[in-house]
Amino acid sequence: MKIHTKIYSILFFLLSLMQYCFGQENFSFKNFLVEDGLPHNIVNHIIQDKKGFIWLATTNGLSKYNGYRFQNYKTEPKDQVVMKNNRINWIAEDYYGRIWMKAYANEMKAYCFDPKTEAFWGTELLKNLPNNNFEISQIKIHKSGLVWLLSKKNGSIAITNKSYSYKIYHIQKHTLNTNTVNDVFEDSQKNSWLLTDKGIACVPFGKINQAPFYLIPKNNSSNAFNTAVELDDEIWFGGTNGMIIKYAKGTKTYRTLKLALEANIIKIEKLDKQRILAITDQKGFCTINIYTGQIVNYNSNNLPNLKVKNLSPVCLTKGQLLWLTNNDNLGIYLFNFKNQKLTYFPAKTDIYSTSFSPTAALVLTDSKGDVWVQPRGGNFSKYDPSNNKLISFTSSSSYFPNSNFSNSLHTAFFDKQGNLWYNSQTTGIVKVVFSQTNFKSLHTHNQAIPTSRNDVRALFQDNQKNIWVATKQNQITIYDKKFKKIGHLSPNGQLQTNAIWEKPVYSIIQDAQSNIWIGTRGNGIYKFSPSNGAYSFAVTHYKNDSSNPYSLIDDNVYSIFKDKTGNLWVGTLKGLNRIVTQNQTVQFINTNNKWKSNLIKKHSSIRCITQDSKGFLYIGTTTGLLVLDPKKDLNLPQNVKVYEITKNENPSLNSNDIIDFSISKKGKIYIATADGGISKVVSKNQAGFPLQFKNYTLKEGLPSNNILSIVEDNDENIWITTDYLLVRFNPIDERFEIFSDVKPVMSYRNFTEATKIKLDTGELLFGYSEGLLHFFPDQIKPNNFKPYLALTNFQLFNEEVRINQSSPLLTSIDNNNKIELKHNQNFFNIEFAALDYINPENIKYAYKLEGFDENWNYVNNQRTAFYTNVPKGSYTFKVKSTNSQGYWVNNERSITINVKAAFWNTTIAYIVYALLIIGCIMLINRTVITIYRLKTNAKIEKDMFDMKQKFFIDISHELRTPLTLIAGPIEYLMNDTRTPEIIKKQLLYVSQSTTRLQRLVNQILDFRKIQDQKLKISEINLTEFTSDIFNNFIEIAQEKKINYNLEIKAEDIKVWADRNALEKIIMNLLSNAFKYTPDEKAITVGINKNDKQIILTVIDEGIGISEEHQNSIFNRFASFNKSSNPSTGIGLSMVKELVERHHGEVNFESKTNIGSAFSIYFKTGNSHFTDEVEIISEEENKESDEQKLIKTQPIALYKNQENSSEKIKVLIVEDDIKLRTFLKNILEDDYEILEAEDGETGYEKTLNSSPDFIISDIMMPKMNGVDLLKKIRTNIETSHVPVILLTAKTTIESQLEGLSYGADDYITKPFSVSYLKARIINLLEQRKRLQSIFESYDKPNAKEYNPKPYLITNQDEQIMQKVMMVIEENIDNNDFSVEDLGTIIGLNRTSFNNKIKSLTGFTPVEFIRDIRIKRAAQLLINSQLLIKEIAYMTGFSDIKYFSKSFKNKYGLTPSEYRNGNK
Repeated sequence: MKIHTKIYSILFFLLSLMQYCFGQENFSFKNFLVEDGLPHNIVNHIIQDKKGFIWLATTNGLSKYNGYRFQNYKTEPKDQVVMKNNRINWIAEDYYGRIWMKAYANEMKAYCFDPKTEAFWGTELLKNLPNNNFEISQIKIHKSGLVWLLSKKNGSIAITNKSYSYKIYHIQKHTLNTNTVNDVFEDSQKNSWLLTDKGIACVPFGKINQAPFYLIPKNNSSNAFNTAVELDDEIWFGGTNGMIIKYAKGTKTYRTLKLALEANIIKIEKLDKQRILAITDQKGFCTINIYTGQIVNYNSNNLPNLKVKNLSPVCLTKGQLLWLTNNDNLGIYLFNFKNQKLTYFPAKTDIYSTSFSPTAALVLTDSKGDVWVQPRGGNFSKYDPSNNKLISFTSSSSYFPNSNFSNSLHTAFFDKQGNLWYNSQTTGIVKVVFSQTNFKSLHTHNQAIPTSRNDVRALFQDNQKNIWVATKQNQITIYDKKFKKIGHLSPNGQLQTNAIWEKPVYSIIQDAQSNIWIGTRGNGIYKFSPSNGAYSFAVTHYKNDSSNPYSLIDDNVYSIFKDKTGNLWVGTLKGLNRIVTQNQTVQFINTNNKWKSNLIKKHSSIRCITQDSKGFLYIGTTTGLLVLDPKKDLNLPQNVKVYEITKNENPSLNSNDIIDFSISKKGKIYIATADGGISKVVSKNQAGFPLQFKNYTLKEGLPSNNILSIVEDNDENIWITTDYLLVRFNPIDERFEIFSDVKPVMSYRNFTEATKIKLDTGELLFGYSEGLLHFFPDQIKPNNFKPYLALTNFQLFNEEVRINQSSPLLTSIDNNNKIELKHNQNFFNIEFAALDYINPENIKYAYKLEGFDENWNYVNNQRTAFYTNVPKGSYTFKVKSTNSQGYWVNNERSITINVKAAFWNTTIAYIVYALLIIGCIMLINRTVITIYRLKTNAKIEKDMFDMKQKFFIDISHELRTPLTLIAGPIEYLMNDTRTPEIIKKQLLYVSQSTTRLQRLVNQILDFRKIQDQKLKISEINLTEFTSDIFNNFIEIAQEKKINYNLEIKAEDIKVWADRNALEKIIMNLLSNAFKYTPDEKAITVGINKNDKQIILTVIDEGIGISEEHQNSIFNRFASFNKSSNPSTGIGLSMVKELVERHHGEVNFESKTNIGSAFSIYFKTGNSHFTDEVEIISEEENKESDEQKLIKTQPIALYKNQENSSEKIKVLIVEDDIKLRTFLKNILEDDYEILEAEDGETGYEKTLNSSPDFIISDIMMPKMNGVDLLKKIRTNIETSHVPVILLTAKTTIESQLEGLSYGADDYITKPFSVSYLKARIINLLEQRKRLQSIFESYDKPNAKEYNPKPYLITNQDEQIMQKVMMVIEENIDNNDFSVEDLGTIIGLNRTSFNNKIKSLTGFTPVEFIRDIRIKRAAQLLINSQLLIKEIAYMTGFSDIKYFSKSFKNKYGLTPSEYRNGNK
């Protein structure tokens, strides 16, 4: 921390002293330390390469700087070359862009860093060196690309190309006559001249592998040569003992010249067109006229102050200034050949510099041609040629008396833009940017007035060319046109030292009568009228007077403006004023008097006023732009317009906070806003008011949207100030040029609001927080510097890509023209930097990826392009930038990026895919054809099977109706007591045959059932179950005299099975056994069990099955019996399928004429069943539907119907007339029968006749039974009628469909007459139980009514809830009638009567009365009301009728009922 504090003190001190020493020399500096990315704070050497990168040789390696970040390099153990330490003392760039360096640890070796590959190389990699040793003394880098490594005693090595090929020049290699090479000079033809201790050898360009030729025969030379210079047609070589050789390039001959100076020529240089300068090490220097040969010597004889011994040249500047040092002394010599004078500049070091060894002499020339000098052991200084002195950065200032600062620089360097880079021991690297412009500042801050606010707030030039400056120190200072201070103006109109105003001045203007109007913020307006004497004024003060409507509207004056007619306009924080003079009385016209415009009143906070070429006033407020025509009545709305931010399609203002205006010479209107940039009026309407605006913001190139001032110069450029920056805008090409170098001129202070002025000379003045910035715009030249745009980094998935053989980068991205990426490397970033070091923060960038981006991406100062999920293809990445002054320059860079396709996304892959698809299509086609053939054959077989099945099913359906007509009458006759017994016996045979036929029909229909129905598995006692079925066949066995046995080998054998399926299995096996077993044979049924299985066997001694048919007996419809007992061929097929669905097995053995044995194997338990079956935990022993029926006599449906002759109406809907007639015959004794032959007729009769019960077939013409049921249930008039459906369909799905639409029952054909009658009676009983619910209804709130869902339909339930609610609401209304209730419900009287009677058993009148009596009973118990009051409350107007009705209901009078329930 202490070191850093000292460093910052040094830098601040240096800045202060530089400003002090150089006055208006404008500059800024920036310091970079280790924490900024620098590898070490000691920098030993600085260069700039051809591209523009700054390279630093530090004590901790090599560093490259691009204006934003440092990229550091040093050798690592894995490198082919490893430096002993990373301290680098010297660096230089060669033709190929490589950086050559010499290291501190081993100065006898040379190292090279290649930025393209980021790899190090060293001379230790050279092989076959003489004596295995080569101590390098110099590294000479030439424009031809050759790099010469010189050794004092071991010859030289030429590095010939970028691959580090080399040629050794050494006596042992017979390539040179000596091993001492003092220097290598390269001429304009790129020939290399080796200056040795034994003459001069030449290596022609391009002939590096040939032996050199000697200018002097190699055996005749005794002189050593050290230096050379090239003229137009000659090359001069300087050697020992004053020897000079002149080589003629044309004739390839040479001449010698012997100087009188008996000393070694160490430097020979061209001084001008006529003279050559030769410098010796001991005898001074001389000039030689090229044409006359005249020699002028300069030594201690004619220059007594020159110490010629050990003289060392430093630099020749400006062709006439020779700088020399003496290695034995500090300081530096300057000889001026123009005036022939020698000046010695001693090393004026301070006490803080003595702790260090003497610093080396430095002579640098910047881009302006100024010379900067550091004497040996002295301070870095600037040479002042006019006074012939060095202006030193001395550290003796009293600002830092305790500082240990040394202003003797360790190294320094000027880059291409004239920026100074230097290091002072441990100060890191310091960049000093010198302003190239002529900005000047005038400090107006008065140190005698203590205040924290000293902003300049008003500028004005009067008609005497004097400049008035008003500040927030509440002062007005007057300067003459040369910025010489005249004095301070006081509020009394006189000049007065340090005069203070009560409030700050914000605006100053001069009218046509030379009166000065001064507006203050808080103290109104002062009018200064000229009086006798210079700078003497008569003062009139105007302020707001609440009692005078014609006074100033507000004392906070921001702007006073004189229009083209001479009228004065005043803008305040509370509105606009116009000054008028009548009878020498000043009046302020404003909204307090003549102006009534709401727009002027609304937009009252005024900051600025201007006038366009047509005379329209533009008034800037904090709430928008106010434009008005002063020539017209401002109370008319068409003469005043306001412009604000809008969402219209036409571009509007970008901000409502207007700061300043500028009207150009061409009449263009520019509007500066506080936070929205600049707006320009681009079109106007016919009246002259603005229509459209064009906005300039950050996006268009402004450095900030916060504008403070705007003004046009004489060249029609617009000058703009933001917080800290000055901007020049060229309206023609709409370019913004940013001048950040005004910052140090203004001591890094900020500009102030709307304080600008253009003087009559064209000079511009801008106010800032401590003074004025002033300049002549034509002297501010544009910065056309075009920085190199470098690609600095490449990342994949946000990780930097290193240069190696396995990465996409074989060389650095900046040296790549093309990058190849894999398909999975399509997330990448590219970093870039424009190498402009003046102010990198001002550089803006734009980039695009052609083929991916449609347009350029303008990203301001963002330096990284991010791309994600880039598809395969070839793209060109392009990037461009501005320079540091904001100019877009032609420095576009591009690089091709190829994203390779994945293997599966290449052309070869697509060909393979196509072949595979074709192959698959062919294979699929072949497979499809094969499958089609198989399916065709299977379909034919299936069609045949389906035809058989459909035939049997259709026949079975058709047989059900006739069977019903057979079974029904027979049952009726058998149950009729009038039928004789002898006939009943005959009818019994008919009934048995009918039952058998019905069983066959059911067996056919069971095919569909066993495939569609889900098995319901329960635990069944197989012993009991089989015994019950076994007993059904005993009578047949007795008739046929068959030995019929049941063998049970274990007791209480239980099996998990479906009851119906098991019954079908046993019944089919026994039926077949009895069918094919002759009389007096045997049939045995056996049941057995082991650990894993339960075995059921049926063994008969029948005719058996022939072997040829045994493989197909389980096929459907397979029948091989040609006897008198025909078969459907489905029994055994059904048995097999049902057994397999139980996960069981069927086995059989059979021999012709001996018999057959069928064995069924069931698994024990139920774990083998899947979710395809339903497991029932307890065995269900349901009684048959017939057993459940306990009544066969009709019942009365309604109250008191038993005593009435009225019968229940039953509607029969059946298309078969015979069946319909039969149903009518069996029911007409008990019910009133209505008939309909189809669904449509049935529905009409339902509506017209209101039946109490409906029996309907399902399969009918016109309208089937299900559709009829839907219409009945959806009609409010019929929804209550019970319905029974009759059908030949027996599947559970068919039954569920009918029941889901509200069928009360579902009976399959053929049916039992008794069963049908019983179901009708049970359904009527259910309806009667429903009626009992309403009869027992005794709740105070109708909303609590909640009948059971199975008794009535949802629609009937809703109707009854509504009926109850309506009755409750009208229970005290004795005029409430049945018609009223029916109207509310939505039914006519008849339909409503039938509905209520069906649902409740009461007529509507009885039902209403019953509800009222029940409510009365509640009130009798729960209230103390009189009986008369209760009667009226429940709708009875007649007390006698109420008492009678109550007694009929409860058997007690109301009084008795109340007393009995107390």
